[in-house]
Amino acid sequence: MRFDLTDLRLFRHVAETGSITHGAERSHLALASASARIRGMEEMLDVPLLQRGRRGIRLTDAGRSLLDHARIVLQQVDTMRGELSAYSRGLKGSVRVLANTLLGLDFVGLPRGTALDGHLAMQVARVGGMLRLRVRVSSLDAVCAMVAAGVGAGIVPEAAARRQRRGLPLGIVRLAEPWASRQLMLCVRDSRRLSRPARKLLDALRS
Repeated sequence: MRFDLTDLRLFRHVAETGSITHGAERSHLALASASARIRGMEEMLDVPLLQRGRRGIRLTDAGRSLLDHARIVLQQVDTMRGELSAYSRGLKGSVRVLANTLLGLDFVGLPRGTALDGHLAMQVARVGGMLRLRVRVSSLDAVCAMVAAGVGAGIVPEAAARRQRRGLPLGIVRLAEPWASRQLMLCVRDSRRLSRPARKLLDALRS
């Protein structure tokens, strides 16, 4: 699988404008070239990325996943260029800032309506504050990737953070507040009437 930065930028522009034509213009590419690049990505992945219609395009599930990754990669490239440029101009340095609260930071969050997002919003409301969200992404793995790229801080389950730290430069700080320990519950209508497969699933989740 080989995507270059032009492919990723083009796909991001197409997704953001809702049009291959407008995406090509923003990417400074001819329409025929842009269309060929999109088809090439779909053929390489063997999955459709766009649903084409008279009023524009819509992303498929695979397209939305690619868009998340494209944004992360392009953000990392921009960060790399900025840091190397600072070195070349003699402006690179380090400043360590300590803060006495999770609320003064920029955060990477999950979509509205997810259990973790609702839990965090409730805890912030209790202290009369508001999370300063820079971006919302679709998964815990994407939160970790954005944090590693320097977009902001993130609050995720410890297992997700440790799994992602194997391949990403992440620092993990365990939250000591009581609200950070959540109790997960399994709910069924009547455990005595579960089918055999449902019973096996329930027993596996309990263990």
